[in-house]
Amino acid sequence: MIAAQGLGWPVPVVYADAGPAGQPGTQLAALAEAITAGRHDAVIITHPAVIGDDLAQIEAFTGTAASRPSACACHTARS
Repeated sequence: MIAAQGLGWPVPVVYADAGPAGQPGTQLAALAEAITAGRHDAVIITHPAVIGDDLAQIEAFTGTAASRPSACACHTARS
């Protein structure tokens, strides 16, 4: 994070729910609202399943991210 700050990038924001895996929580809604409001340019997730276990839910979230004029993109980390 220090290297990112040195480049003038903002400090990353982490949205994490403590609920059961695959179940949407309040932080997912907060992230979607932040994307819609234009507060993020990128979303990095470890796997689509962290968004939810329902394909429609995942597609709805990625559609929200893709709808931003700033080209907010969702990327999964590769192991």
